Amino acid sequence: LAFPAFLLGIDQHRLKEKLTSRKMDGKWGGKSESIDVTLNVEQACFTRDALSKALHSRVFDYLVE
Repeated sequence: LAFPAFLLGIDQHRLKEKLTSRKMDGKWGGKSESIDVTLNVEQACFTRDALSKALHSRVFDYLVE
């Protein structure tokens, strides 16, 4: 993940965290709470693919403009 993180200009550990977990926010009884949920392999692969598609789309749009 070092090279993709370098290309994106973000910390390698932050990229790994974003690809392998998600944050859930909830409100119960007037309290707000934030929970980090670890993704399984299938979910992490889906997240990786979604990031790749979004990056590809933005680069394409940039080049077309």
